[in-house]
Formats: sequence, structure tokens, C-alpha cells
Amino acid sequence: MVRLILLLLLFDINKDSTVVDTFDMIEVNHYHNECGVDCWSQLICWDWNSHRKKFEVQHWIMMEDAYKKTEEGKNKWEKLRRSIADKIRDWNQRDFFLSKTAYKGDFVGGKYFPFKNYKSGYYEVRFFDKHLPRRIQAKIYRETHSRQDPEVENRKFFNKDDRRGLTVVTKKKKVEVTQEWRDFVDRLVPQFHQ
Repeated sequence: MVRLILLLLLFDINKDSTVVDTFDMIEVNHYHNECGVDCWSQLICWDWNSHRKKFEVQHWIMMEDAYKKTEEGKNKWEKLRRSIADKIRDWNQRDFFLSKTAYKGDFVGGKYFPFKNYKSGYYEVRFFDKHLPRRIQAKIYRETHSRQDPEVENRKFFNKDDRRGLTVVTKKKKVEVTQEWRDFVDRLVPQFHQ
């Protein structure tokens, strides 16, 4: 038992603990094109700047797995798309509409979609980043739909290089217990060596 405690003290065995980043607000933003079609979604992490009296983007993640294509969804989308296109009389506008409204998939949320943790009171996003568990959390959550990118708009007022981003974690070297270390521990506690 003492040997185990000494080994635990000598080595960092908690190397895969979750990295937690807390922001003031997290937002899921759905970008729509000029035809009103949902093109992509992103997770934006905001912090409140009390001097400027506004939120500033600190980090953002493109939600690439937020859409899932299904045959049923595609058929439903094409039926709606065709009914709208049939009402457009100008052939150039109709062609433009059809080229900008291809089926992307149904929104399913993906791994970056926040959920409410009622135990902690935070909205959280949990994911793995290079085999390291991460958690982004905030007390405020909002979901928006827009025709402009709020992250890009925020760059006009808050420099992209000043963003704090997510915590940078350096990869630790894998620790191997050599026979030399085992002998050292055995010499420290000879009465438990059998």
C-alpha cells in the first residue's frame, strides 16, 4: 500500500483530466444565405466586456457534423423547394433560387451542440480534442439565425489576436516506471518488500 502511495506521489496519474473553459455566454448561430436557407452552423463563445458594455467573441467552432442527410428529409425538402420555385416566373431568379437551395441535411445538433447541466447550472459542450476531454461551459445560452456572421462582425470591434480561445494544453510525455524506480521504492520501504 505504501509503495502504491509513493508511486502515485512521484508520478502524475491524472494526466487525462477534463480541461474546462468557462465563458459568459455560448451561442449556436445558424447562417442563412440570401434565399433564407440554413447553410452552416457554428458555436461561438462570448465574454462580457464591462468597459465596452458588450459581448466579445473569445472562441468559435464550426459545427461540421450538425447536419444529417436522410432520404425522407431530402424528399420533403425537394417538394417544398419545387413548390416555391414554381411560383417564381423570372427564369434567372428561378435558376438562382434552385442553385442556392440544394439539400444540405436536417439539423441534428452534432457533438458541439450545448446541453443544460441542471446539477451545475451551466450549459455545456463536451468533446474530445486530440484525445483530451474538454468541456466548454457558460451560464447563458442562445440560438440565433442570421444572414451575417456574428463572429466576423465582432472582428471589427475586437481584434482576433486578443481572443483568449480555449486553454492550451501541452502534451505530457508518457511516464514509464523503470526497474530502477521500482528498486528505489523497495529500498525506501523494505518492510513491505516480499
